Amino acid sequence: MRKFLIHTAACFSALFLSLLAISASGQTLSLNDGSILQSNTNRVGVNIGAIDYWDQGQILKNLIGSSNPGMEPLQDRQIWALAAAGTTTTFTVPDVYDGVSPNYWAGGTFTVVESQSGGAELGCTGTIASNTGPNYPLSSVTTWVAPVITVSSPCAAPFSVGDIVVIGNVTFPTPEAWWETGGRGGTAGTVKGGAQLLSDTTDLCATCGTQALNMVATAAGSSAAPSSSVSPETCMP
Repeated sequence: MRKFLIHTAACFSALFLSLLAISASGQTLSLNDGSILQSNTNRVGVNIGAIDYWDQGQILKNLIGSSNPGMEPLQDRQIWALAAAGTTTTFTVPDVYDGVSPNYWAGGTFTVVESQSGGAELGCTGTIASNTGPNYPLSSVTTWVAPVITVSSPCAAPFSVGDIVVIGNVTFPTPEAWWETGGRGGTAGTVKGGAQLLSDTTDLCATCGTQALNMVATAAGSSAAPSSSVSPETCMP
């Protein structure tokens, strides 16, 4: 019995070593772009929430592409699923942390692209007359209130819960304050000693877009500079 066990163990050891040798041997891989092995593949998933310069939003080859490298006017668009019923001319943005200034959306557009209730407001589109705000992040306020948007012409039915509303606006030219503070112009600009970051719309070439950024630092000791950030994740292999 002992000899049988020793013989069996020796056989298993030889088999294991032979398999190990086979798995460790090199394999030749030939690439042929003309040969299609799988014609119908699953699409690669991406973050469709937003294009950003950090984390999962780094979609563009141009890493500063989401930060307005062309210094063009801001085109702002948002899509909201309404969480509260409104009227034929008003609806509430479902975000108490929205910090846009009063009438930021005035002159912009809106469109009701979907209605869960199947209401007659579906397809309603027009101009935004005004919006309230900001209520956040004012330190004197303890209960934040979401902005209310008023449209210029009434829809065929009131805005209702579940409506999908697209709002958009173009601010032209970009205000000086947007370039210099908060990054709303697409850059995190800094100015010192009376310098300015200004939108230039008057002396552009025919193919140079609609505006450029003029960095004015004429006083002694003054400086003006725009800057953009890129998340460290972009440097990872």
